[in-house]
Amino acid sequence: SSDLKREAAARMEAARAEADQAILDARTSLGQLWNNWAEARDIAPSLTRRAAASEKVVNAYDQQFGAGRRTLQDLIAVRNAHFRARADVIENRSSQQVGAAQLLSLLGRLRATVDGETPLPDAAPAETTTPAAQRDPASGS
Repeated sequence: SSDLKREAAARMEAARAEADQAILDARTSLGQLWNNWAEARDIAPSLTRRAAASEKVVNAYDQQFGAGRRTLQDLIAVRNAHFRARADVIENRSSQQVGAAQLLSLLGRLRATVDGETPLPDAAPAETTTPAAQRDPASGS
């Protein structure tokens, strides 16, 4: 009888330790996911500005190429830089959406989002100035 009680107490203690570890792991994951999501959101405006600026450079180089002041190699180089800048914007938006979905999943709210009950937060707008700490991907704000 006392052996059974000790065994039950040991199992209970092991279960508590396992639960405590799971909570610690979840908190750690949540912190890392939040930081990654916030970082992606914070750099989105600068990536968008860079893509817009590179488009202006492409347009200027196109005109200069037409006037014979730029080489084809120059034109290819700036078009490649513009392509990379646009790809960075797209990759950043994707990272934000994946990060938000991971956060919602960890918080147990992904299903409600997928079912349309809670909206998935949009990617950062082109000119966001609100600090990341004030935005919550789980609430859509």
